[in-house]
Amino acid sequence: MARQVPDARDRIKYLSLGNELLVLTSRVIPLPEETLSEVLSWEAFVRYVDEVGSHARARFPDTKITVTLTWHAVSSPELEELIIELRDHTDVLAINYYEDRESVGRLTTTVEDILGRYPADWPVVFQELGFLAPPDDEQLQVAFLERAFRMARESNSRVPYLGFFSLHDWHFEPEPCEPLDTPDPCDPCEADCRWCGTANEGLTVYLSKAGLLRVDDTPKHAWDSFKALALESRNATQGP
Repeated sequence: MARQVPDARDRIKYLSLGNELLVLTSRVIPLPEETLSEVLSWEAFVRYVDEVGSHARARFPDTKITVTLTWHAVSSPELEELIIELRDHTDVLAINYYEDRESVGRLTTTVEDILGRYPADWPVVFQELGFLAPPDDEQLQVAFLERAFRMARESNSRVPYLGFFSLHDWHFEPEPCEPLDTPDPCDPCEADCRWCGTANEGLTVYLSKAGLLRVDDTPKHAWDSFKALALESRNATQGP
C-alpha cells in the first residue's frame, strides 16, 4: 500500500481487510454464494486480520482497520458472537447495505438493531450504502438519502462514515458465461458463473439503477439532495 499510495498516511481513513464476508460457524466465505468452496478457517482469518492490521497500523497509525460484512451477516443472531470477536482485532465495523422499493424504511430499524447489538465503543461505518431508484419514482432514492444522513447525525458519532454506491448507473453489455472446469473458489465469478457479466439479472438490474447519476451523466432527483445533505453534514462536523 505504501508503494501504491506514497502519501497514504494522510489519505486513507479506513482499510478493509475483507469485503462482503458472510461469516459462518467454521469458515469465511465471500459472497454471493454460500455454496462456494471453503476458503479458510475462522481462526486463520482472524490471524490474517491481526498480522496485516498490525503491519498497516505500524505504517499508517491513523488508518482504521476493519472487515466489511454484509447486512445479512450483522443482522444474524447466530453470527453475533463471532462478529463481536472481531472487536478485539479491528477499529470499526464496516457494513455494506442496500435497499429497494420492497424494503423501504428498513435502514432505520437495521441501524438501531446493529447499534444495540454490538459494542458501543465499536463505530459502524457504511462502506457501501445504496438504493435502487425505480425510474417511475426516483423520490424513493431521495427519501433514502435523507434517512441515511439523519441516521448518521442521530447516532452520536457511532456512525462516522457513509459511502454511497454508486455515483453512476452501470451499463452492461451481454457477455457469455461458461463454468470453468477448475474454478478459483476465491473468485465468485469463476466459482459460480451466474455472478459473471450480465448472467445475474437481479444484480445487473440493481447496478444499472443504483447510481445518483444516469449512464449519460444526467442527474437523478437524488443528486441535488445528496450534494445538499453532504454539504450540510460537512458544515455540521467542521463548523463555519
